[in-house]
Amino acid sequence: GLQRQRKPCCRCSRWRSRQPPLDLIVLPNGSSDLGAVCLEGSAPAIYYLGANATADPSARSRWLLYFKGGGWCYDEEDCARRALTSDGSTKGLSETGGFSQGIMSRDPAVNPLFANAHHVELWYCDGGSFTGDRIEPVEVNGTRVFFRGKRILDAILSFLMLNYKLGDRGAARRGQRGGAQHVPTRRLRALPVRGGRQVWGRARLGLLPDARHGARGGCVPVSKMQYVYNMMNSSGGVIQRCRAAAGAPGNDREAWQCIFANSSYAHTQVPIFPLQSSVDRWQLGVIFQLDQAGNRACSSPALAPDGYTEHQLANCTALQRRAVQYERDFLRDLQASETFSRAGNGGDIESCVEHVAGQGPAFNIYRNGASGLTMQQALAQWWRSGFVEPAAKHWQMPCMLHSNGSFGQCNPSCTAAA
Repeated sequence: GLQRQRKPCCRCSRWRSRQPPLDLIVLPNGSSDLGAVCLEGSAPAIYYLGANATADPSARSRWLLYFKGGGWCYDEEDCARRALTSDGSTKGLSETGGFSQGIMSRDPAVNPLFANAHHVELWYCDGGSFTGDRIEPVEVNGTRVFFRGKRILDAILSFLMLNYKLGDRGAARRGQRGGAQHVPTRRLRALPVRGGRQVWGRARLGLLPDARHGARGGCVPVSKMQYVYNMMNSSGGVIQRCRAAAGAPGNDREAWQCIFANSSYAHTQVPIFPLQSSVDRWQLGVIFQLDQAGNRACSSPALAPDGYTEHQLANCTALQRRAVQYERDFLRDLQASETFSRAGNGGDIESCVEHVAGQGPAFNIYRNGASGLTMQQALAQWWRSGFVEPAAKHWQMPCMLHSNGSFGQCNPSCTAAA
């Protein structure tokens, strides 16, 4: 049955304790009966906090859906190992949780647009970006492993619509790597939208350069993602418009790319506003192994007490300077999509060496060099525009990394102090 409890958040920081936590909700047994289960067979779960309509009456119909990230598992054995962790199961989850900074903050001073909205964190436990729909489980060393990400997503959205009236008006989605790679707007587009407010998608760390370009530097091998797509039977879980453009159903060999957001983004029809770094630290590490290419401080994750990256491409080796080529490839792929220039869309791309900065304090610190807007300000300006204005009016594009003379960061706000 429905499980919902709340206990004091004893281990929260003093800053976080000023914000109410999200409550764990494990979906009723009916969801599992329909096959919506995590890798090891447990029921799907979310963390939820209802809207603060007392502070903002309009927040009652405003939703923020957060798709938790966590990468992928690449074969049956890898997924069986993942099933034993919280990335493949909902067993043992804490009774309260949820991110509470940046766009997920419940502090109106930090996040005036969504602080009082319904907040939902969708727990990512399928290892395949919510796309898998394999009917029969696979058996690995006597243990059954389920690939049911599509059913998990469908079950969660249905649960929210039935019990909490998701879809009455505006719903925003954001997510991390893995959970956000495939932009799952197939069901969001189907939500009953009222009051003139459209549903929109917002991808975080979803926009990778084309995998074939990234493979030059050792990106996640194409063969691995092809295997994931087939192993999990993800054909029904990706955006079908993307799959058709890849040649399916007659030829499904290239449709695996639709798991990645740079492919699904190109076929997304709802208004969308990505927040993304043009030199995302995780992607640079995967593609070019920058940490092992000489000076570790070049892209070091070392953080100052305020949570900001201390090193922004300083004293980099020749190999590490390939980040310049990465930025060019990334922007080329992004701008080549019709979605980029479609009216009603926009985005904020910055050149800071970071990963998921939009869910941290940098949401209100990093600024576009041309407009002077922070991520939060650019997002709010776009949201309030009504999604009909030219995309060019709502794109915040990055400066290009210094590649001649003194190599390095071009945006001073990337190293700004709090």
